[in-house]
Amino acid sequence: MSLEPWEHWLGMQIDIGTLDKFAAPQIFAYCLWDMTFHGFEQWHVQETKDEIKRRVDEIDAMTEAERKEKLIPMEDVKRKFESAEKKQ
Repeated sequence: MSLEPWEHWLGMQIDIGTLDKFAAPQIFAYCLWDMTFHGFEQWHVQETKDEIKRRVDEIDAMTEAERKEKLIPMEDVKRKFESAEKKQ
């Protein structure tokens, strides 16, 4: 949601369950936080979205050999974090 154009946010409906669980100011605060997570200007949010898409396209274009050479498997990343947490 944080990368959605702000015009989409304005037309969204809020689930009745959300309205039951949270006060209007809480919902508003969450929406504002999520809308501005990637920047306070819509053009900046779009730049971030474009950069993510560019990276995805770059990875999609890689061969399997290039992926093994240039990317780190998520399992390895998790192990490194788990290892670092145990040391603390």
